[in-house]
Amino acid sequence: MLKLIKTKHGIHLIFRYKLFKKYWDKKAKNALQKSDIKDFWESSHRQKIQRWLTGSNLNQVKENLNISELVDKNQLRILEVGVGLGYCTYELSKKHKIDALDISLRALKNVEKYCQKTYITSEKIMSNKYDLIIVHLVIQHMSNNSLITLLIDLIRSLKPNGLLAIQNIVKIDNYDYTDLDVNLEKEKSGNMVRSLNYMTEIITKGGGIVKSSEYTNTYETQNVQNLILHVTK
Repeated sequence: MLKLIKTKHGIHLIFRYKLFKKYWDKKAKNALQKSDIKDFWESSHRQKIQRWLTGSNLNQVKENLNISELVDKNQLRILEVGVGLGYCTYELSKKHKIDALDISLRALKNVEKYCQKTYITSEKIMSNKYDLIIVHLVIQHMSNNSLITLLIDLIRSLKPNGLLAIQNIVKIDNYDYTDLDVNLEKEKSGNMVRSLNYMTEIITKGGGIVKSSEYTNTYETQNVQNLILHVTK
């Protein structure tokens, strides 16, 4: 990845981008071969594989979830679901009280210094606790059964006037399509697609109300588009 070359000005290190990319592509591929979703995320966090871990900062998350005004104008009790590389967690902690939920113990270890409390499973989260729950670049990595369980617990943990902000993906060429079969490879690569109707159904069954929904960023090469949902009790 680094190459030593000698010139009349001395010895220099030259960054070899292609070898670097090949190295990290191999690590990402190796992580995909893990036997279950928990092992996959532990491996990804241990090796800091950025292909699978969101490096989104707070401004990107606020814009993507349409929560800028809420976050900027208030001091909130917030739960972040899926911390990625921890950039958003750190920035939120400067003003707000932050808790974190993640499937990976290593991920939680990386952000625990910014958090009031961390959770490895959602059922231990207190009820009626949060003003805002952030779910960004997470549920496309989850099975339907896991998502339904998560939503029930997240909606339960909202304060009466709290907001659950979710980023989902839909298929551009078929907005009614939902991946109903168990597909571990799709979960790992973040390609679990769910329609607005399906999301509304499972949110309603979980005790929530879809306050608003908006189709946003389009990714034509993957044939998907973001669907942002704001959910209340």
